[in-house]
Amino acid sequence: MKLSEYLESHEGVGILSTADLNGQVNGAVYARPHVLEPGKVAFVMRERRSRANLLENSSAHFLFLEGNHKSKGIRLHLEMVDEIKDTDIVKSYSRR
Repeated sequence: MKLSEYLESHEGVGILSTADLNGQVNGAVYARPHVLEPGKVAFVMRERRSRANLLENSSAHFLFLEGNHKSKGIRLHLEMVDEIKDTDIVKSYSRR
């Protein structure tokens, strides 16, 4: 199953983990990422700790746990490669 199909067909909770340059780790609840193309995903982020960490250290990890299962889900090892600030594009990715 493709990542986009999996994320669209499963409910659950996601945790995005980041770290700053000093190794201070942060974990935050995040919605499922948007799959742009194979190997690329996007998150809509506010100007908070996770984004600040990514600007210092581009490595991140996303854990998605399915519904009420404690051991079913996926893990994505990520690297930030770009940041889009165009408000029209960001709004198109917003799910609310």
